[in-house]
Amino acid sequence: GVKIEMKDSEVKLTVFIIVEYGVDIPKIADEVQETVKRSVEKMTGLALSEVDVVVEGVHPKTVL
Repeated sequence: GVKIEMKDSEVKLTVFIIVEYGVDIPKIADEVQETVKRSVEKMTGLALSEVDVVVEGVHPKTVL
């Protein structure tokens, strides 16, 4: 999910994700943060003051 907060000229975005067990969580969170920030700013023209990534859970690996 995504939560958007706007106050005056500041826009704060919080992105909630679930990651797969075994991934490098800090690396994934950083990548999500940068990708979301760049994409939203490009699409909207707004400068985001913050992009927070919240890991809500870890999904077990699927064995096929």
